[in-house]
Amino acid sequence: RDATSFLGQGGVIEGMRELRPGLVLDLNPEFTGRVDGAPASPSGWSYDAQRPEIGGNVRWGVTPNLSLNGTINPDFSQVEADASQIQYDPRNALFFEEKRPFFTEGSQVFLRFGRSGASDYTTYFYPEPLLFYSRRIGRAPQGRPTGDYLDTPTATTILGAAKLVGRAKGWNLGLLEAVTGREFSLVDKGGARSELEVEPLTNYFVGRAQRALGARASIGFIGTSVVRDLDTPYLESLLPGRAFVGGVD
Repeated sequence: RDATSFLGQGGVIEGMRELRPGLVLDLNPEFTGRVDGAPASPSGWSYDAQRPEIGGNVRWGVTPNLSLNGTINPDFSQVEADASQIQYDPRNALFFEEKRPFFTEGSQVFLRFGRSGASDYTTYFYPEPLLFYSRRIGRAPQGRPTGDYLDTPTATTILGAAKLVGRAKGWNLGLLEAVTGREFSLVDKGGARSELEVEPLTNYFVGRAQRALGARASIGFIGTSVVRDLDTPYLESLLPGRAFVGGVD
């Protein structure tokens, strides 16, 4: 007990041969029940609705340094709520911290594009460009209908997403693909009930690769895309159908 080294007192393990890692696989099914309550409209249309949802997550350790995560209709109800922010200028977007577990794991590989080292200090050069902001995936529908009574989803449903992050052959790799579904708002205006699409079917993709070149240099690539299936004039006038970005740092 008085020795300065526990490791130095250890014995030698022998005979451990032909060891293979086991299957690293995590499955997490989810079931969520939710009730939204609001006053009924003059036409007798009630907003009270119970909407059970089924989803789940899967994580597969492809290699000790590379993991593949997938999710279907993820449930983020346990995630801490955002702190309030005040938007003085509507031309500038608000940026909230990402707290959803699926998007936070391995997120650093997507966020360090264009960082030169000196850009860590605000008085030198400039901060790295933010080419990928994961909070846009699953955000509130962007359509803003008007009426006496509205039933609009608070978030866009993530139909499915997959993410591959880790390290392989000296490269830090990150690939993310996500699909969000169409969202509709129920509108009651003057007793007339209608349904308006407020968010189109959308596909998001980001790919990132980075490799160190010695102690003080590295090279990297990034590509992002957003593709929306716009089939209503209202959304066509509000949103771009496609957006692509590519970069090298």
